[in-house]
Amino acid sequence: MKKVTFKNPLDKITAFWEKTDDGAIQRTISKSQRLILPIKKDWFEMIKSGEKDEEYREIKLFYVKKFIKYSMNEKPFNILNPENIEKVKRDLNRYPIHYDFIQFRNGYSKNSPIIWVECKSIEIGVGMYNLGAPNYPVFIIKLGRVLN
Repeated sequence: MKKVTFKNPLDKITAFWEKTDDGAIQRTISKSQRLILPIKKDWFEMIKSGEKDEEYREIKLFYVKKFIKYSMNEKPFNILNPENIEKVKRDLNRYPIHYDFIQFRNGYSKNSPIIWVECKSIEIGVGMYNLGAPNYPVFIIKLGRVLN
């Protein structure tokens, strides 16, 4: 079997889809369809081995911006502007941002180990304590196949 090296991890994901799906059309993954998240080593290893199929993030403004899109009359909308509070109460539409893939990075260095995982969905709820969730509502990222 010929060894193939990839400079860009997204090339590996695209090749993975071609290799596993007979006759599949090569899929281009745009930046908006992927999410990059740092993660601690224990959780990283559990996801990599397939033991952990959910990842949790606290409901903080940083993650709200990553996981939920706000619009008003079909136009992007700045929810943080205090002048817009009455409009927000009346007309604001919220919907989840869809990600196809998540890159988990074990650390912040450019040489940190990474894995790519399918993202099935992102929900809000109380997760499983044995998988690292606190006992209050958080964002629950449902994970699919590990791609590398």
